Amino acid sequence: MPCYVWLLALLAPTTQVADVQLAECVQAHFATVEEARQILAARDDFAQAISPFDRQARLQSAGPVSLDDWLAFNAAQAKPWSEAEQAKVEAALGKLRPKLEKFRLPLPEKILLVRTTGKEESGAAYTRQAAIVLPDGMLKSDDDKLERL
Repeated sequence: MPCYVWLLALLAPTTQVADVQLAECVQAHFATVEEARQILAARDDFAQAISPFDRQARLQSAGPVSLDDWLAFNAAQAKPWSEAEQAKVEAALGKLRPKLEKFRLPLPEKILLVRTTGKEESGAAYTRQAAIVLPDGMLKSDDDKLERL
């Protein structure tokens, strides 16, 4: 392979995905779009329990919405993290860290931080599996609101 191809590959912009220490033995990981899609499209307990009416209401559909269609819609809402958004969330997590350490909660070793459009849950932040899903609206809010979340 010619040297200029390697040079281009090295200089190509990449999405920086970081891990943040959330508590002792707990890392928060900014999910890539692919990692986010895997969580959002998972056939987990939540997906299996959601009713046909709930799927229809969430997609604002007049007709039935299959589980596959709903999961595909969810996955399509995944977005990449910008450096500014990562910095904002890292700052909020930094303020949360001392509070969490007091309680010694049984948290998973890795928590995914997923960014979405918010269309899949009407703009609400939520958790799913070992992930915290943050929609656009939450990331655009003031820092105090993000910290309280």
